[in-house]
Amino acid sequence: MTTESIVPIIIDTSGLHCPMPLLKLKMALRNHNGTPIRLISTDPMSQQDIKRYCEIIGLVCKQEQINNSQNSIFIFNIIVDSNNKLEI
Repeated sequence: MTTESIVPIIIDTSGLHCPMPLLKLKMALRNHNGTPIRLISTDPMSQQDIKRYCEIIGLVCKQEQINNSQNSIFIFNIIVDSNNKLEI
């Protein structure tokens, strides 16, 4: 028996400021096929923007935060149901 792990789409928006992380997510969702998305950001405002947008369009968004001596890194793991018709 083999187990296949699903590799998420990675969107690295490190160093980009609002509204770019959200715009990059929207662009990725336009041609989306149901693969999970992992968005990486260093913009503190993305915490509100990404989570709220996912709530509005019905996506599951789990957030992690990594703190180092220079800045915080926000990682958003976004689950998209391939049967969900996204209105972007």
